[in-house]
Amino acid sequence: MTRKLQTGFSMVELMVSLTLSLILIGGVLSLVYSSKVAYMENERVAGTQEGGRAAFEMIMRDLRGSIPRLRSADRQARLFQQSAEQSDVRSVGAQSTAAGL
Repeated sequence: MTRKLQTGFSMVELMVSLTLSLILIGGVLSLVYSSKVAYMENERVAGTQEGGRAAFEMIMRDLRGSIPRLRSADRQARLFQQSAEQSDVRSVGAQSTAAGL
């Protein structure tokens, strides 16, 4: 009796490759999920900052119209706003770096 030469993968090889594939897919899905969470958090922070800026602008516009002396204070407010915007950009960059993006 002669044995026929079998070709293909054994059951053990298929199970090992399936396990490795599942681990790889799990890692990719984890990366996608963490990216989505970081994106949503950045969107939330940006919305909050935009709302704060809009409120600040409305208050400053009302104050500029009601008090003539605030014109010099307006320059100080603009400097304050610019420094706040710069620190916002730095904090968002630090958050995305901490999230691993």
